[in-house]
Amino acid sequence: MKKLLFGSGIIISCCLLAAANSPGAHLTGYFKNLEKRAARGQDTLAEKAALGAVYNGMIGAGYFLYPEASKVLYHFCHGDGQRVEIDSSYIQNSPAIQKRLKRLRPGRSWKGWIKQTEDRRLTYAYNPIKIENLGNKVRVSSRVKVVKLGKGVHTRIYMGPLTFDLPDSLMRVGCKAKEYTAYTEWSK
Repeated sequence: MKKLLFGSGIIISCCLLAAANSPGAHLTGYFKNLEKRAARGQDTLAEKAALGAVYNGMIGAGYFLYPEASKVLYHFCHGDGQRVEIDSSYIQNSPAIQKRLKRLRPGRSWKGWIKQTEDRRLTYAYNPIKIENLGNKVRVSSRVKVVKLGKGVHTRIYMGPLTFDLPDSLMRVGCKAKEYTAYTEWSK
């Protein structure tokens, strides 16, 4: 019996050490597995509540770190589906926006995805994104909707040294998920 307990203790210790050495990879694996199970209707009430807490925590922390993303996520989880205007002070100065805007003549627009490595703060709020040069003003917008469960689309979450992938479709599990358009405008 002592050998069994000792052996079990060693195995558990090794598992904990492995998890401690790469917690981001373990979180990514857990969330991807949860996405697959949720697509089959095998997620639990506790997991739904935990995801709700994760998204509400992201809203709270994002208020200070990524206020645009916080507002977008709040409206997605708790809003009524109406359009929401986001403060333009950061977005109008984003290098990713400015780079694309320089190539747009008045009356033209650009739609697409921006890589997180190009502007993490922007992509947490808007992705995919539409940039419109309206002549005397600029509009940046995104239709906020969530892919179906099991599609494998994710957002990389950076929390200091901890980095993990969170499947976008899990918002269907942790939030009431009302689709809407987020936008910002400013005069040139």
